[in-house]
Amino acid sequence: MVIGSVNITMLAPYSIEFTRAATSAAQLFNLIDRESAIDPFNKSGEQPADLEGLVELEDVTFAYPTRPSATVLDKFSLTVPAGKVTALVVSWKSWATLGNAS
Repeated sequence: MVIGSVNITMLAPYSIEFTRAATSAAQLFNLIDRESAIDPFNKSGEQPADLEGLVELEDVTFAYPTRPSATVLDKFSLTVPAGKVTALVVSWKSWATLGNAS
């Protein structure tokens, strides 16, 4: 019983972080599970005449609104040809990883 009390006492300071994490997770799951107002299968509206599939980013500079002084991307350029899969992953610690798959 004493060991259990000690363990609970050691965890008590982290209860606020656990609560925040659980609340954030619930909000994230609600966002993921929500129904979109846009129907991606609806054929009405304007349609492009020709779709090439080429994606180009030129001289992109980006910082998160919560940390405008910490630039994550600085004059970043990227070209992704049609049919190629490319991932750009930016972590919260301001480092970026690029991966290409053919």
